[in-house]
Amino acid sequence: MEFKRHIYEVNWKRLALMLLPVRMRQPRLSALLHSLTAGVAAVHALFTNYKKETAYKLTITGQVCYLQKMLNDYFDYSDRRIVIGDIPLDEKPALFLKSEGDVNGLITYKEGEATAEYGWMMSYEAGDEGGLFTVTLPAGLVYDENKMRGLLDYYKLPTTQYKIITA
Repeated sequence: MEFKRHIYEVNWKRLALMLLPVRMRQPRLSALLHSLTAGVAAVHALFTNYKKETAYKLTITGQVCYLQKMLNDYFDYSDRRIVIGDIPLDEKPALFLKSEGDVNGLITYKEGEATAEYGWMMSYEAGDEGGLFTVTLPAGLVYDENKMRGLLDYYKLPTTQYKIITA
């Protein structure tokens, strides 16, 4: 996200020359001023780069569209072939196996008792692992997996998990 105002753009050589009185504007003195302002210009360049990086980091959230944009910006800027999608249904963790028969709900009573108590379980107790998504990469993409995992871990929600798949 670029700000349209240019309040942080400073031409340090021109500013130093304009602050110098007209009578003193000689080549040697202007060269001295240019060398004196070089350090300030370097620190200013570091500041503007940091400001741009921070503004970019603030635009990325844990939403899928922003995660996909961020990965494509870092690893596949020209073709933008990295896709984030849901995990296939057959790979999601199940609460019960098909071999256990038909389970219509979570019932916590013995069959001999007259009343049934329906219990609540937390998602980690039931085997649900939260949000699962896949990051599908194109076959010819050269990338650093540690950097990709670091970026995904930085921006994703803490409860979500992901798999990186090369198509």
